Amino acid sequence: MGIVKVSITYIQNNYPEVSITECNSNIIFEGHFVIEARHGDFEIHIAPRLRIQFPKNYPKELPVTFDIDNRITYDHKYTDGSLCLATEIDMVSNLHSSKCIGDYIEGFLIPYFISYEYWKKTGTDIFGDRAHGRQGVFETLRDFLEMPTATELYFLLTWAAKIQNIKRLDKSTQKELSKKYSGKIIRLRTLGIPFLRKQVQILSVPF
Repeated sequence: MGIVKVSITYIQNNYPEVSITECNSNIIFEGHFVIEARHGDFEIHIAPRLRIQFPKNYPKELPVTFDIDNRITYDHKYTDGSLCLATEIDMVSNLHSSKCIGDYIEGFLIPYFISYEYWKKTGTDIFGDRAHGRQGVFETLRDFLEMPTATELYFLLTWAAKIQNIKRLDKSTQKELSKKYSGKIIRLRTLGIPFLRKQVQILSVPF
């Protein structure tokens, strides 16, 4: 059974109130998503009305979720009503081998609402808070690579993206880093060279 059919079955089984509409390149899941979830001692029981635009070529292209009723007041929401669930690199790295929309919902959408409901009650983010844009990409890569400096991180990202590096590090340092982080570079390359080059462009402003 293909990813689209598996994902439709997942929605039918877990969110029977949600309508399913097929378009040219997407499946649209729309309606009240009943979410009952827990993180530690914090529980949520909510039913936000959402529209998930699920691309048929998932996970090559990722879903986008919209707040239909415009009731979510959170800084992790775009002006078009779509939700900022995580940085793009976080989502691509976690979903690149996904076979079902359930990975997206359980790994990103439900945690988003746990964080949002907790923030409404306490004013703080239960999972921590990634910055948006360039800084968010930097934070994600820094956590993945465990790098001490921005210059070294940029070197490794350009190496992973197969871009000739700007000479910011001496050759001995480059050789040492290449040896130490070769395993992580291999993992990064599974995300696709075009995607990695896009991240390089985002970080292209000199540090």
